[in-house]
Amino acid sequence: MKNLSKVSVIASAVMVMSLFQSCNKEEAIKPKENSKYTLEVSVNDANGKETTDRGGNVINQFYYSSQSFLELNKNENIVVTKNVNSKDEYVNFALPVNPNSDLTKQTEAPGEWDIVFTQYSTEDEYLEGAEKKYESITPVGVLINAKRNIEVAKIENELYNTINLETAKFSDFKTNIDAIGYGWKYFDRNEMKFSLIENNYYIIKKSENEIYKLKFFSFYKDGEKGNITCELQLLN
Repeated sequence: MKNLSKVSVIASAVMVMSLFQSCNKEEAIKPKENSKYTLEVSVNDANGKETTDRGGNVINQFYYSSQSFLELNKNENIVVTKNVNSKDEYVNFALPVNPNSDLTKQTEAPGEWDIVFTQYSTEDEYLEGAEKKYESITPVGVLINAKRNIEVAKIENELYNTINLETAKFSDFKTNIDAIGYGWKYFDRNEMKFSLIENNYYIIKKSENEIYKLKFFSFYKDGEKGNITCELQLLN
C-alpha cells in the first residue's frame, strides 16, 4: 500500500533525519546532538480519502486525508512515527460535546502511539442569547492517547525558552484526548487563512521522568494548508 503523506524530522543541526512514506511499518529517528526535534507533518495525501459531503455525495478529499501517529520514547531517544491514509486504517476520531449529539464517540486507535496529528469531528459550544447551542466542526489538531496516561498542560504566560521541568511541577495537567486539540490556531477572516496563536505552548507528560515541551511554527507550506511544523523537545 503506497502512502504519499509524510513526516520529516529535523534534528537541531538542521539536518533531515528521515522521511516517512510507509504506513505498513514504523520508523525511528535518533537525533545526533540532543532531544530537540522539528517535525514537519503533512495531514494531506495525494491519493486523498473517500468521504461524503453535507449533501451525502461521495467525494475524494485531498486536504486532511492522512494521519500521523507519534510514539515518544525517552529510553531510546527516539520519536517513532506512523502515517495512515488507507480507507481501512484511517481512524475517524469523534469527540461529542452536545449531550444530544449525533456523533458516536471514537477516541481509540490501534498500535503503540502517544499523540496523533489528524482531522477529527467534534462540536463547538456557544451561547445565542441565553441559549446554549452547538456547532459541528471538523478541525485539524493533535490528540493524545488517554489509554497511555498521557497528560498535557497548556502554557500561555511564559517564554518558550524558559519552560523547563520546574515549570512542569506547577502546571495544570489535563488528560482529555483533545488537551492539545486545535486551539493553537484560529481562522483569520481578514487574511482568510489560519494563523497561530502567539505565546501558546504545551507540556506533554508521558511519565514523571519523561516530559516534553511543544510549540507550533506553521500550518502551511508553500501556501498549502494541512502542513504542520512544530518543535518537540525533551525536558531534562
